[in-house]
Amino acid sequence: MYFDTEGRSAGSVVDKSPLHSQSYDAAVVGERQPPVPYVLAAQAALGEPPEKAKTLLHDLEAKMLALGAVEQALIPSPQLLNSARSEALTARAELMQALSK
Repeated sequence: MYFDTEGRSAGSVVDKSPLHSQSYDAAVVGERQPPVPYVLAAQAALGEPPEKAKTLLHDLEAKMLALGAVEQALIPSPQLLNSARSEALTARAELMQALSK
């Protein structure tokens, strides 16, 4: 339930109809495409080994730049995620090697 600043129920003030939702989406998103295809492609790339993911993510750079500034700010950087994943795998390999001695 929604409340106004004085604690009263906003019940009938908040329009939850599909038409309202569509007009809100049109006003906020506009004619831009939602970031879903880019996010799914980045997710698929991160499913690959880090070296292969690096090249796949580099190829997705143009799609990321085509998104709006808000979407770019809200989506975590897949390149940074891949880099952290690569570092973790390297550290794990070094640890396993040290433990086997």
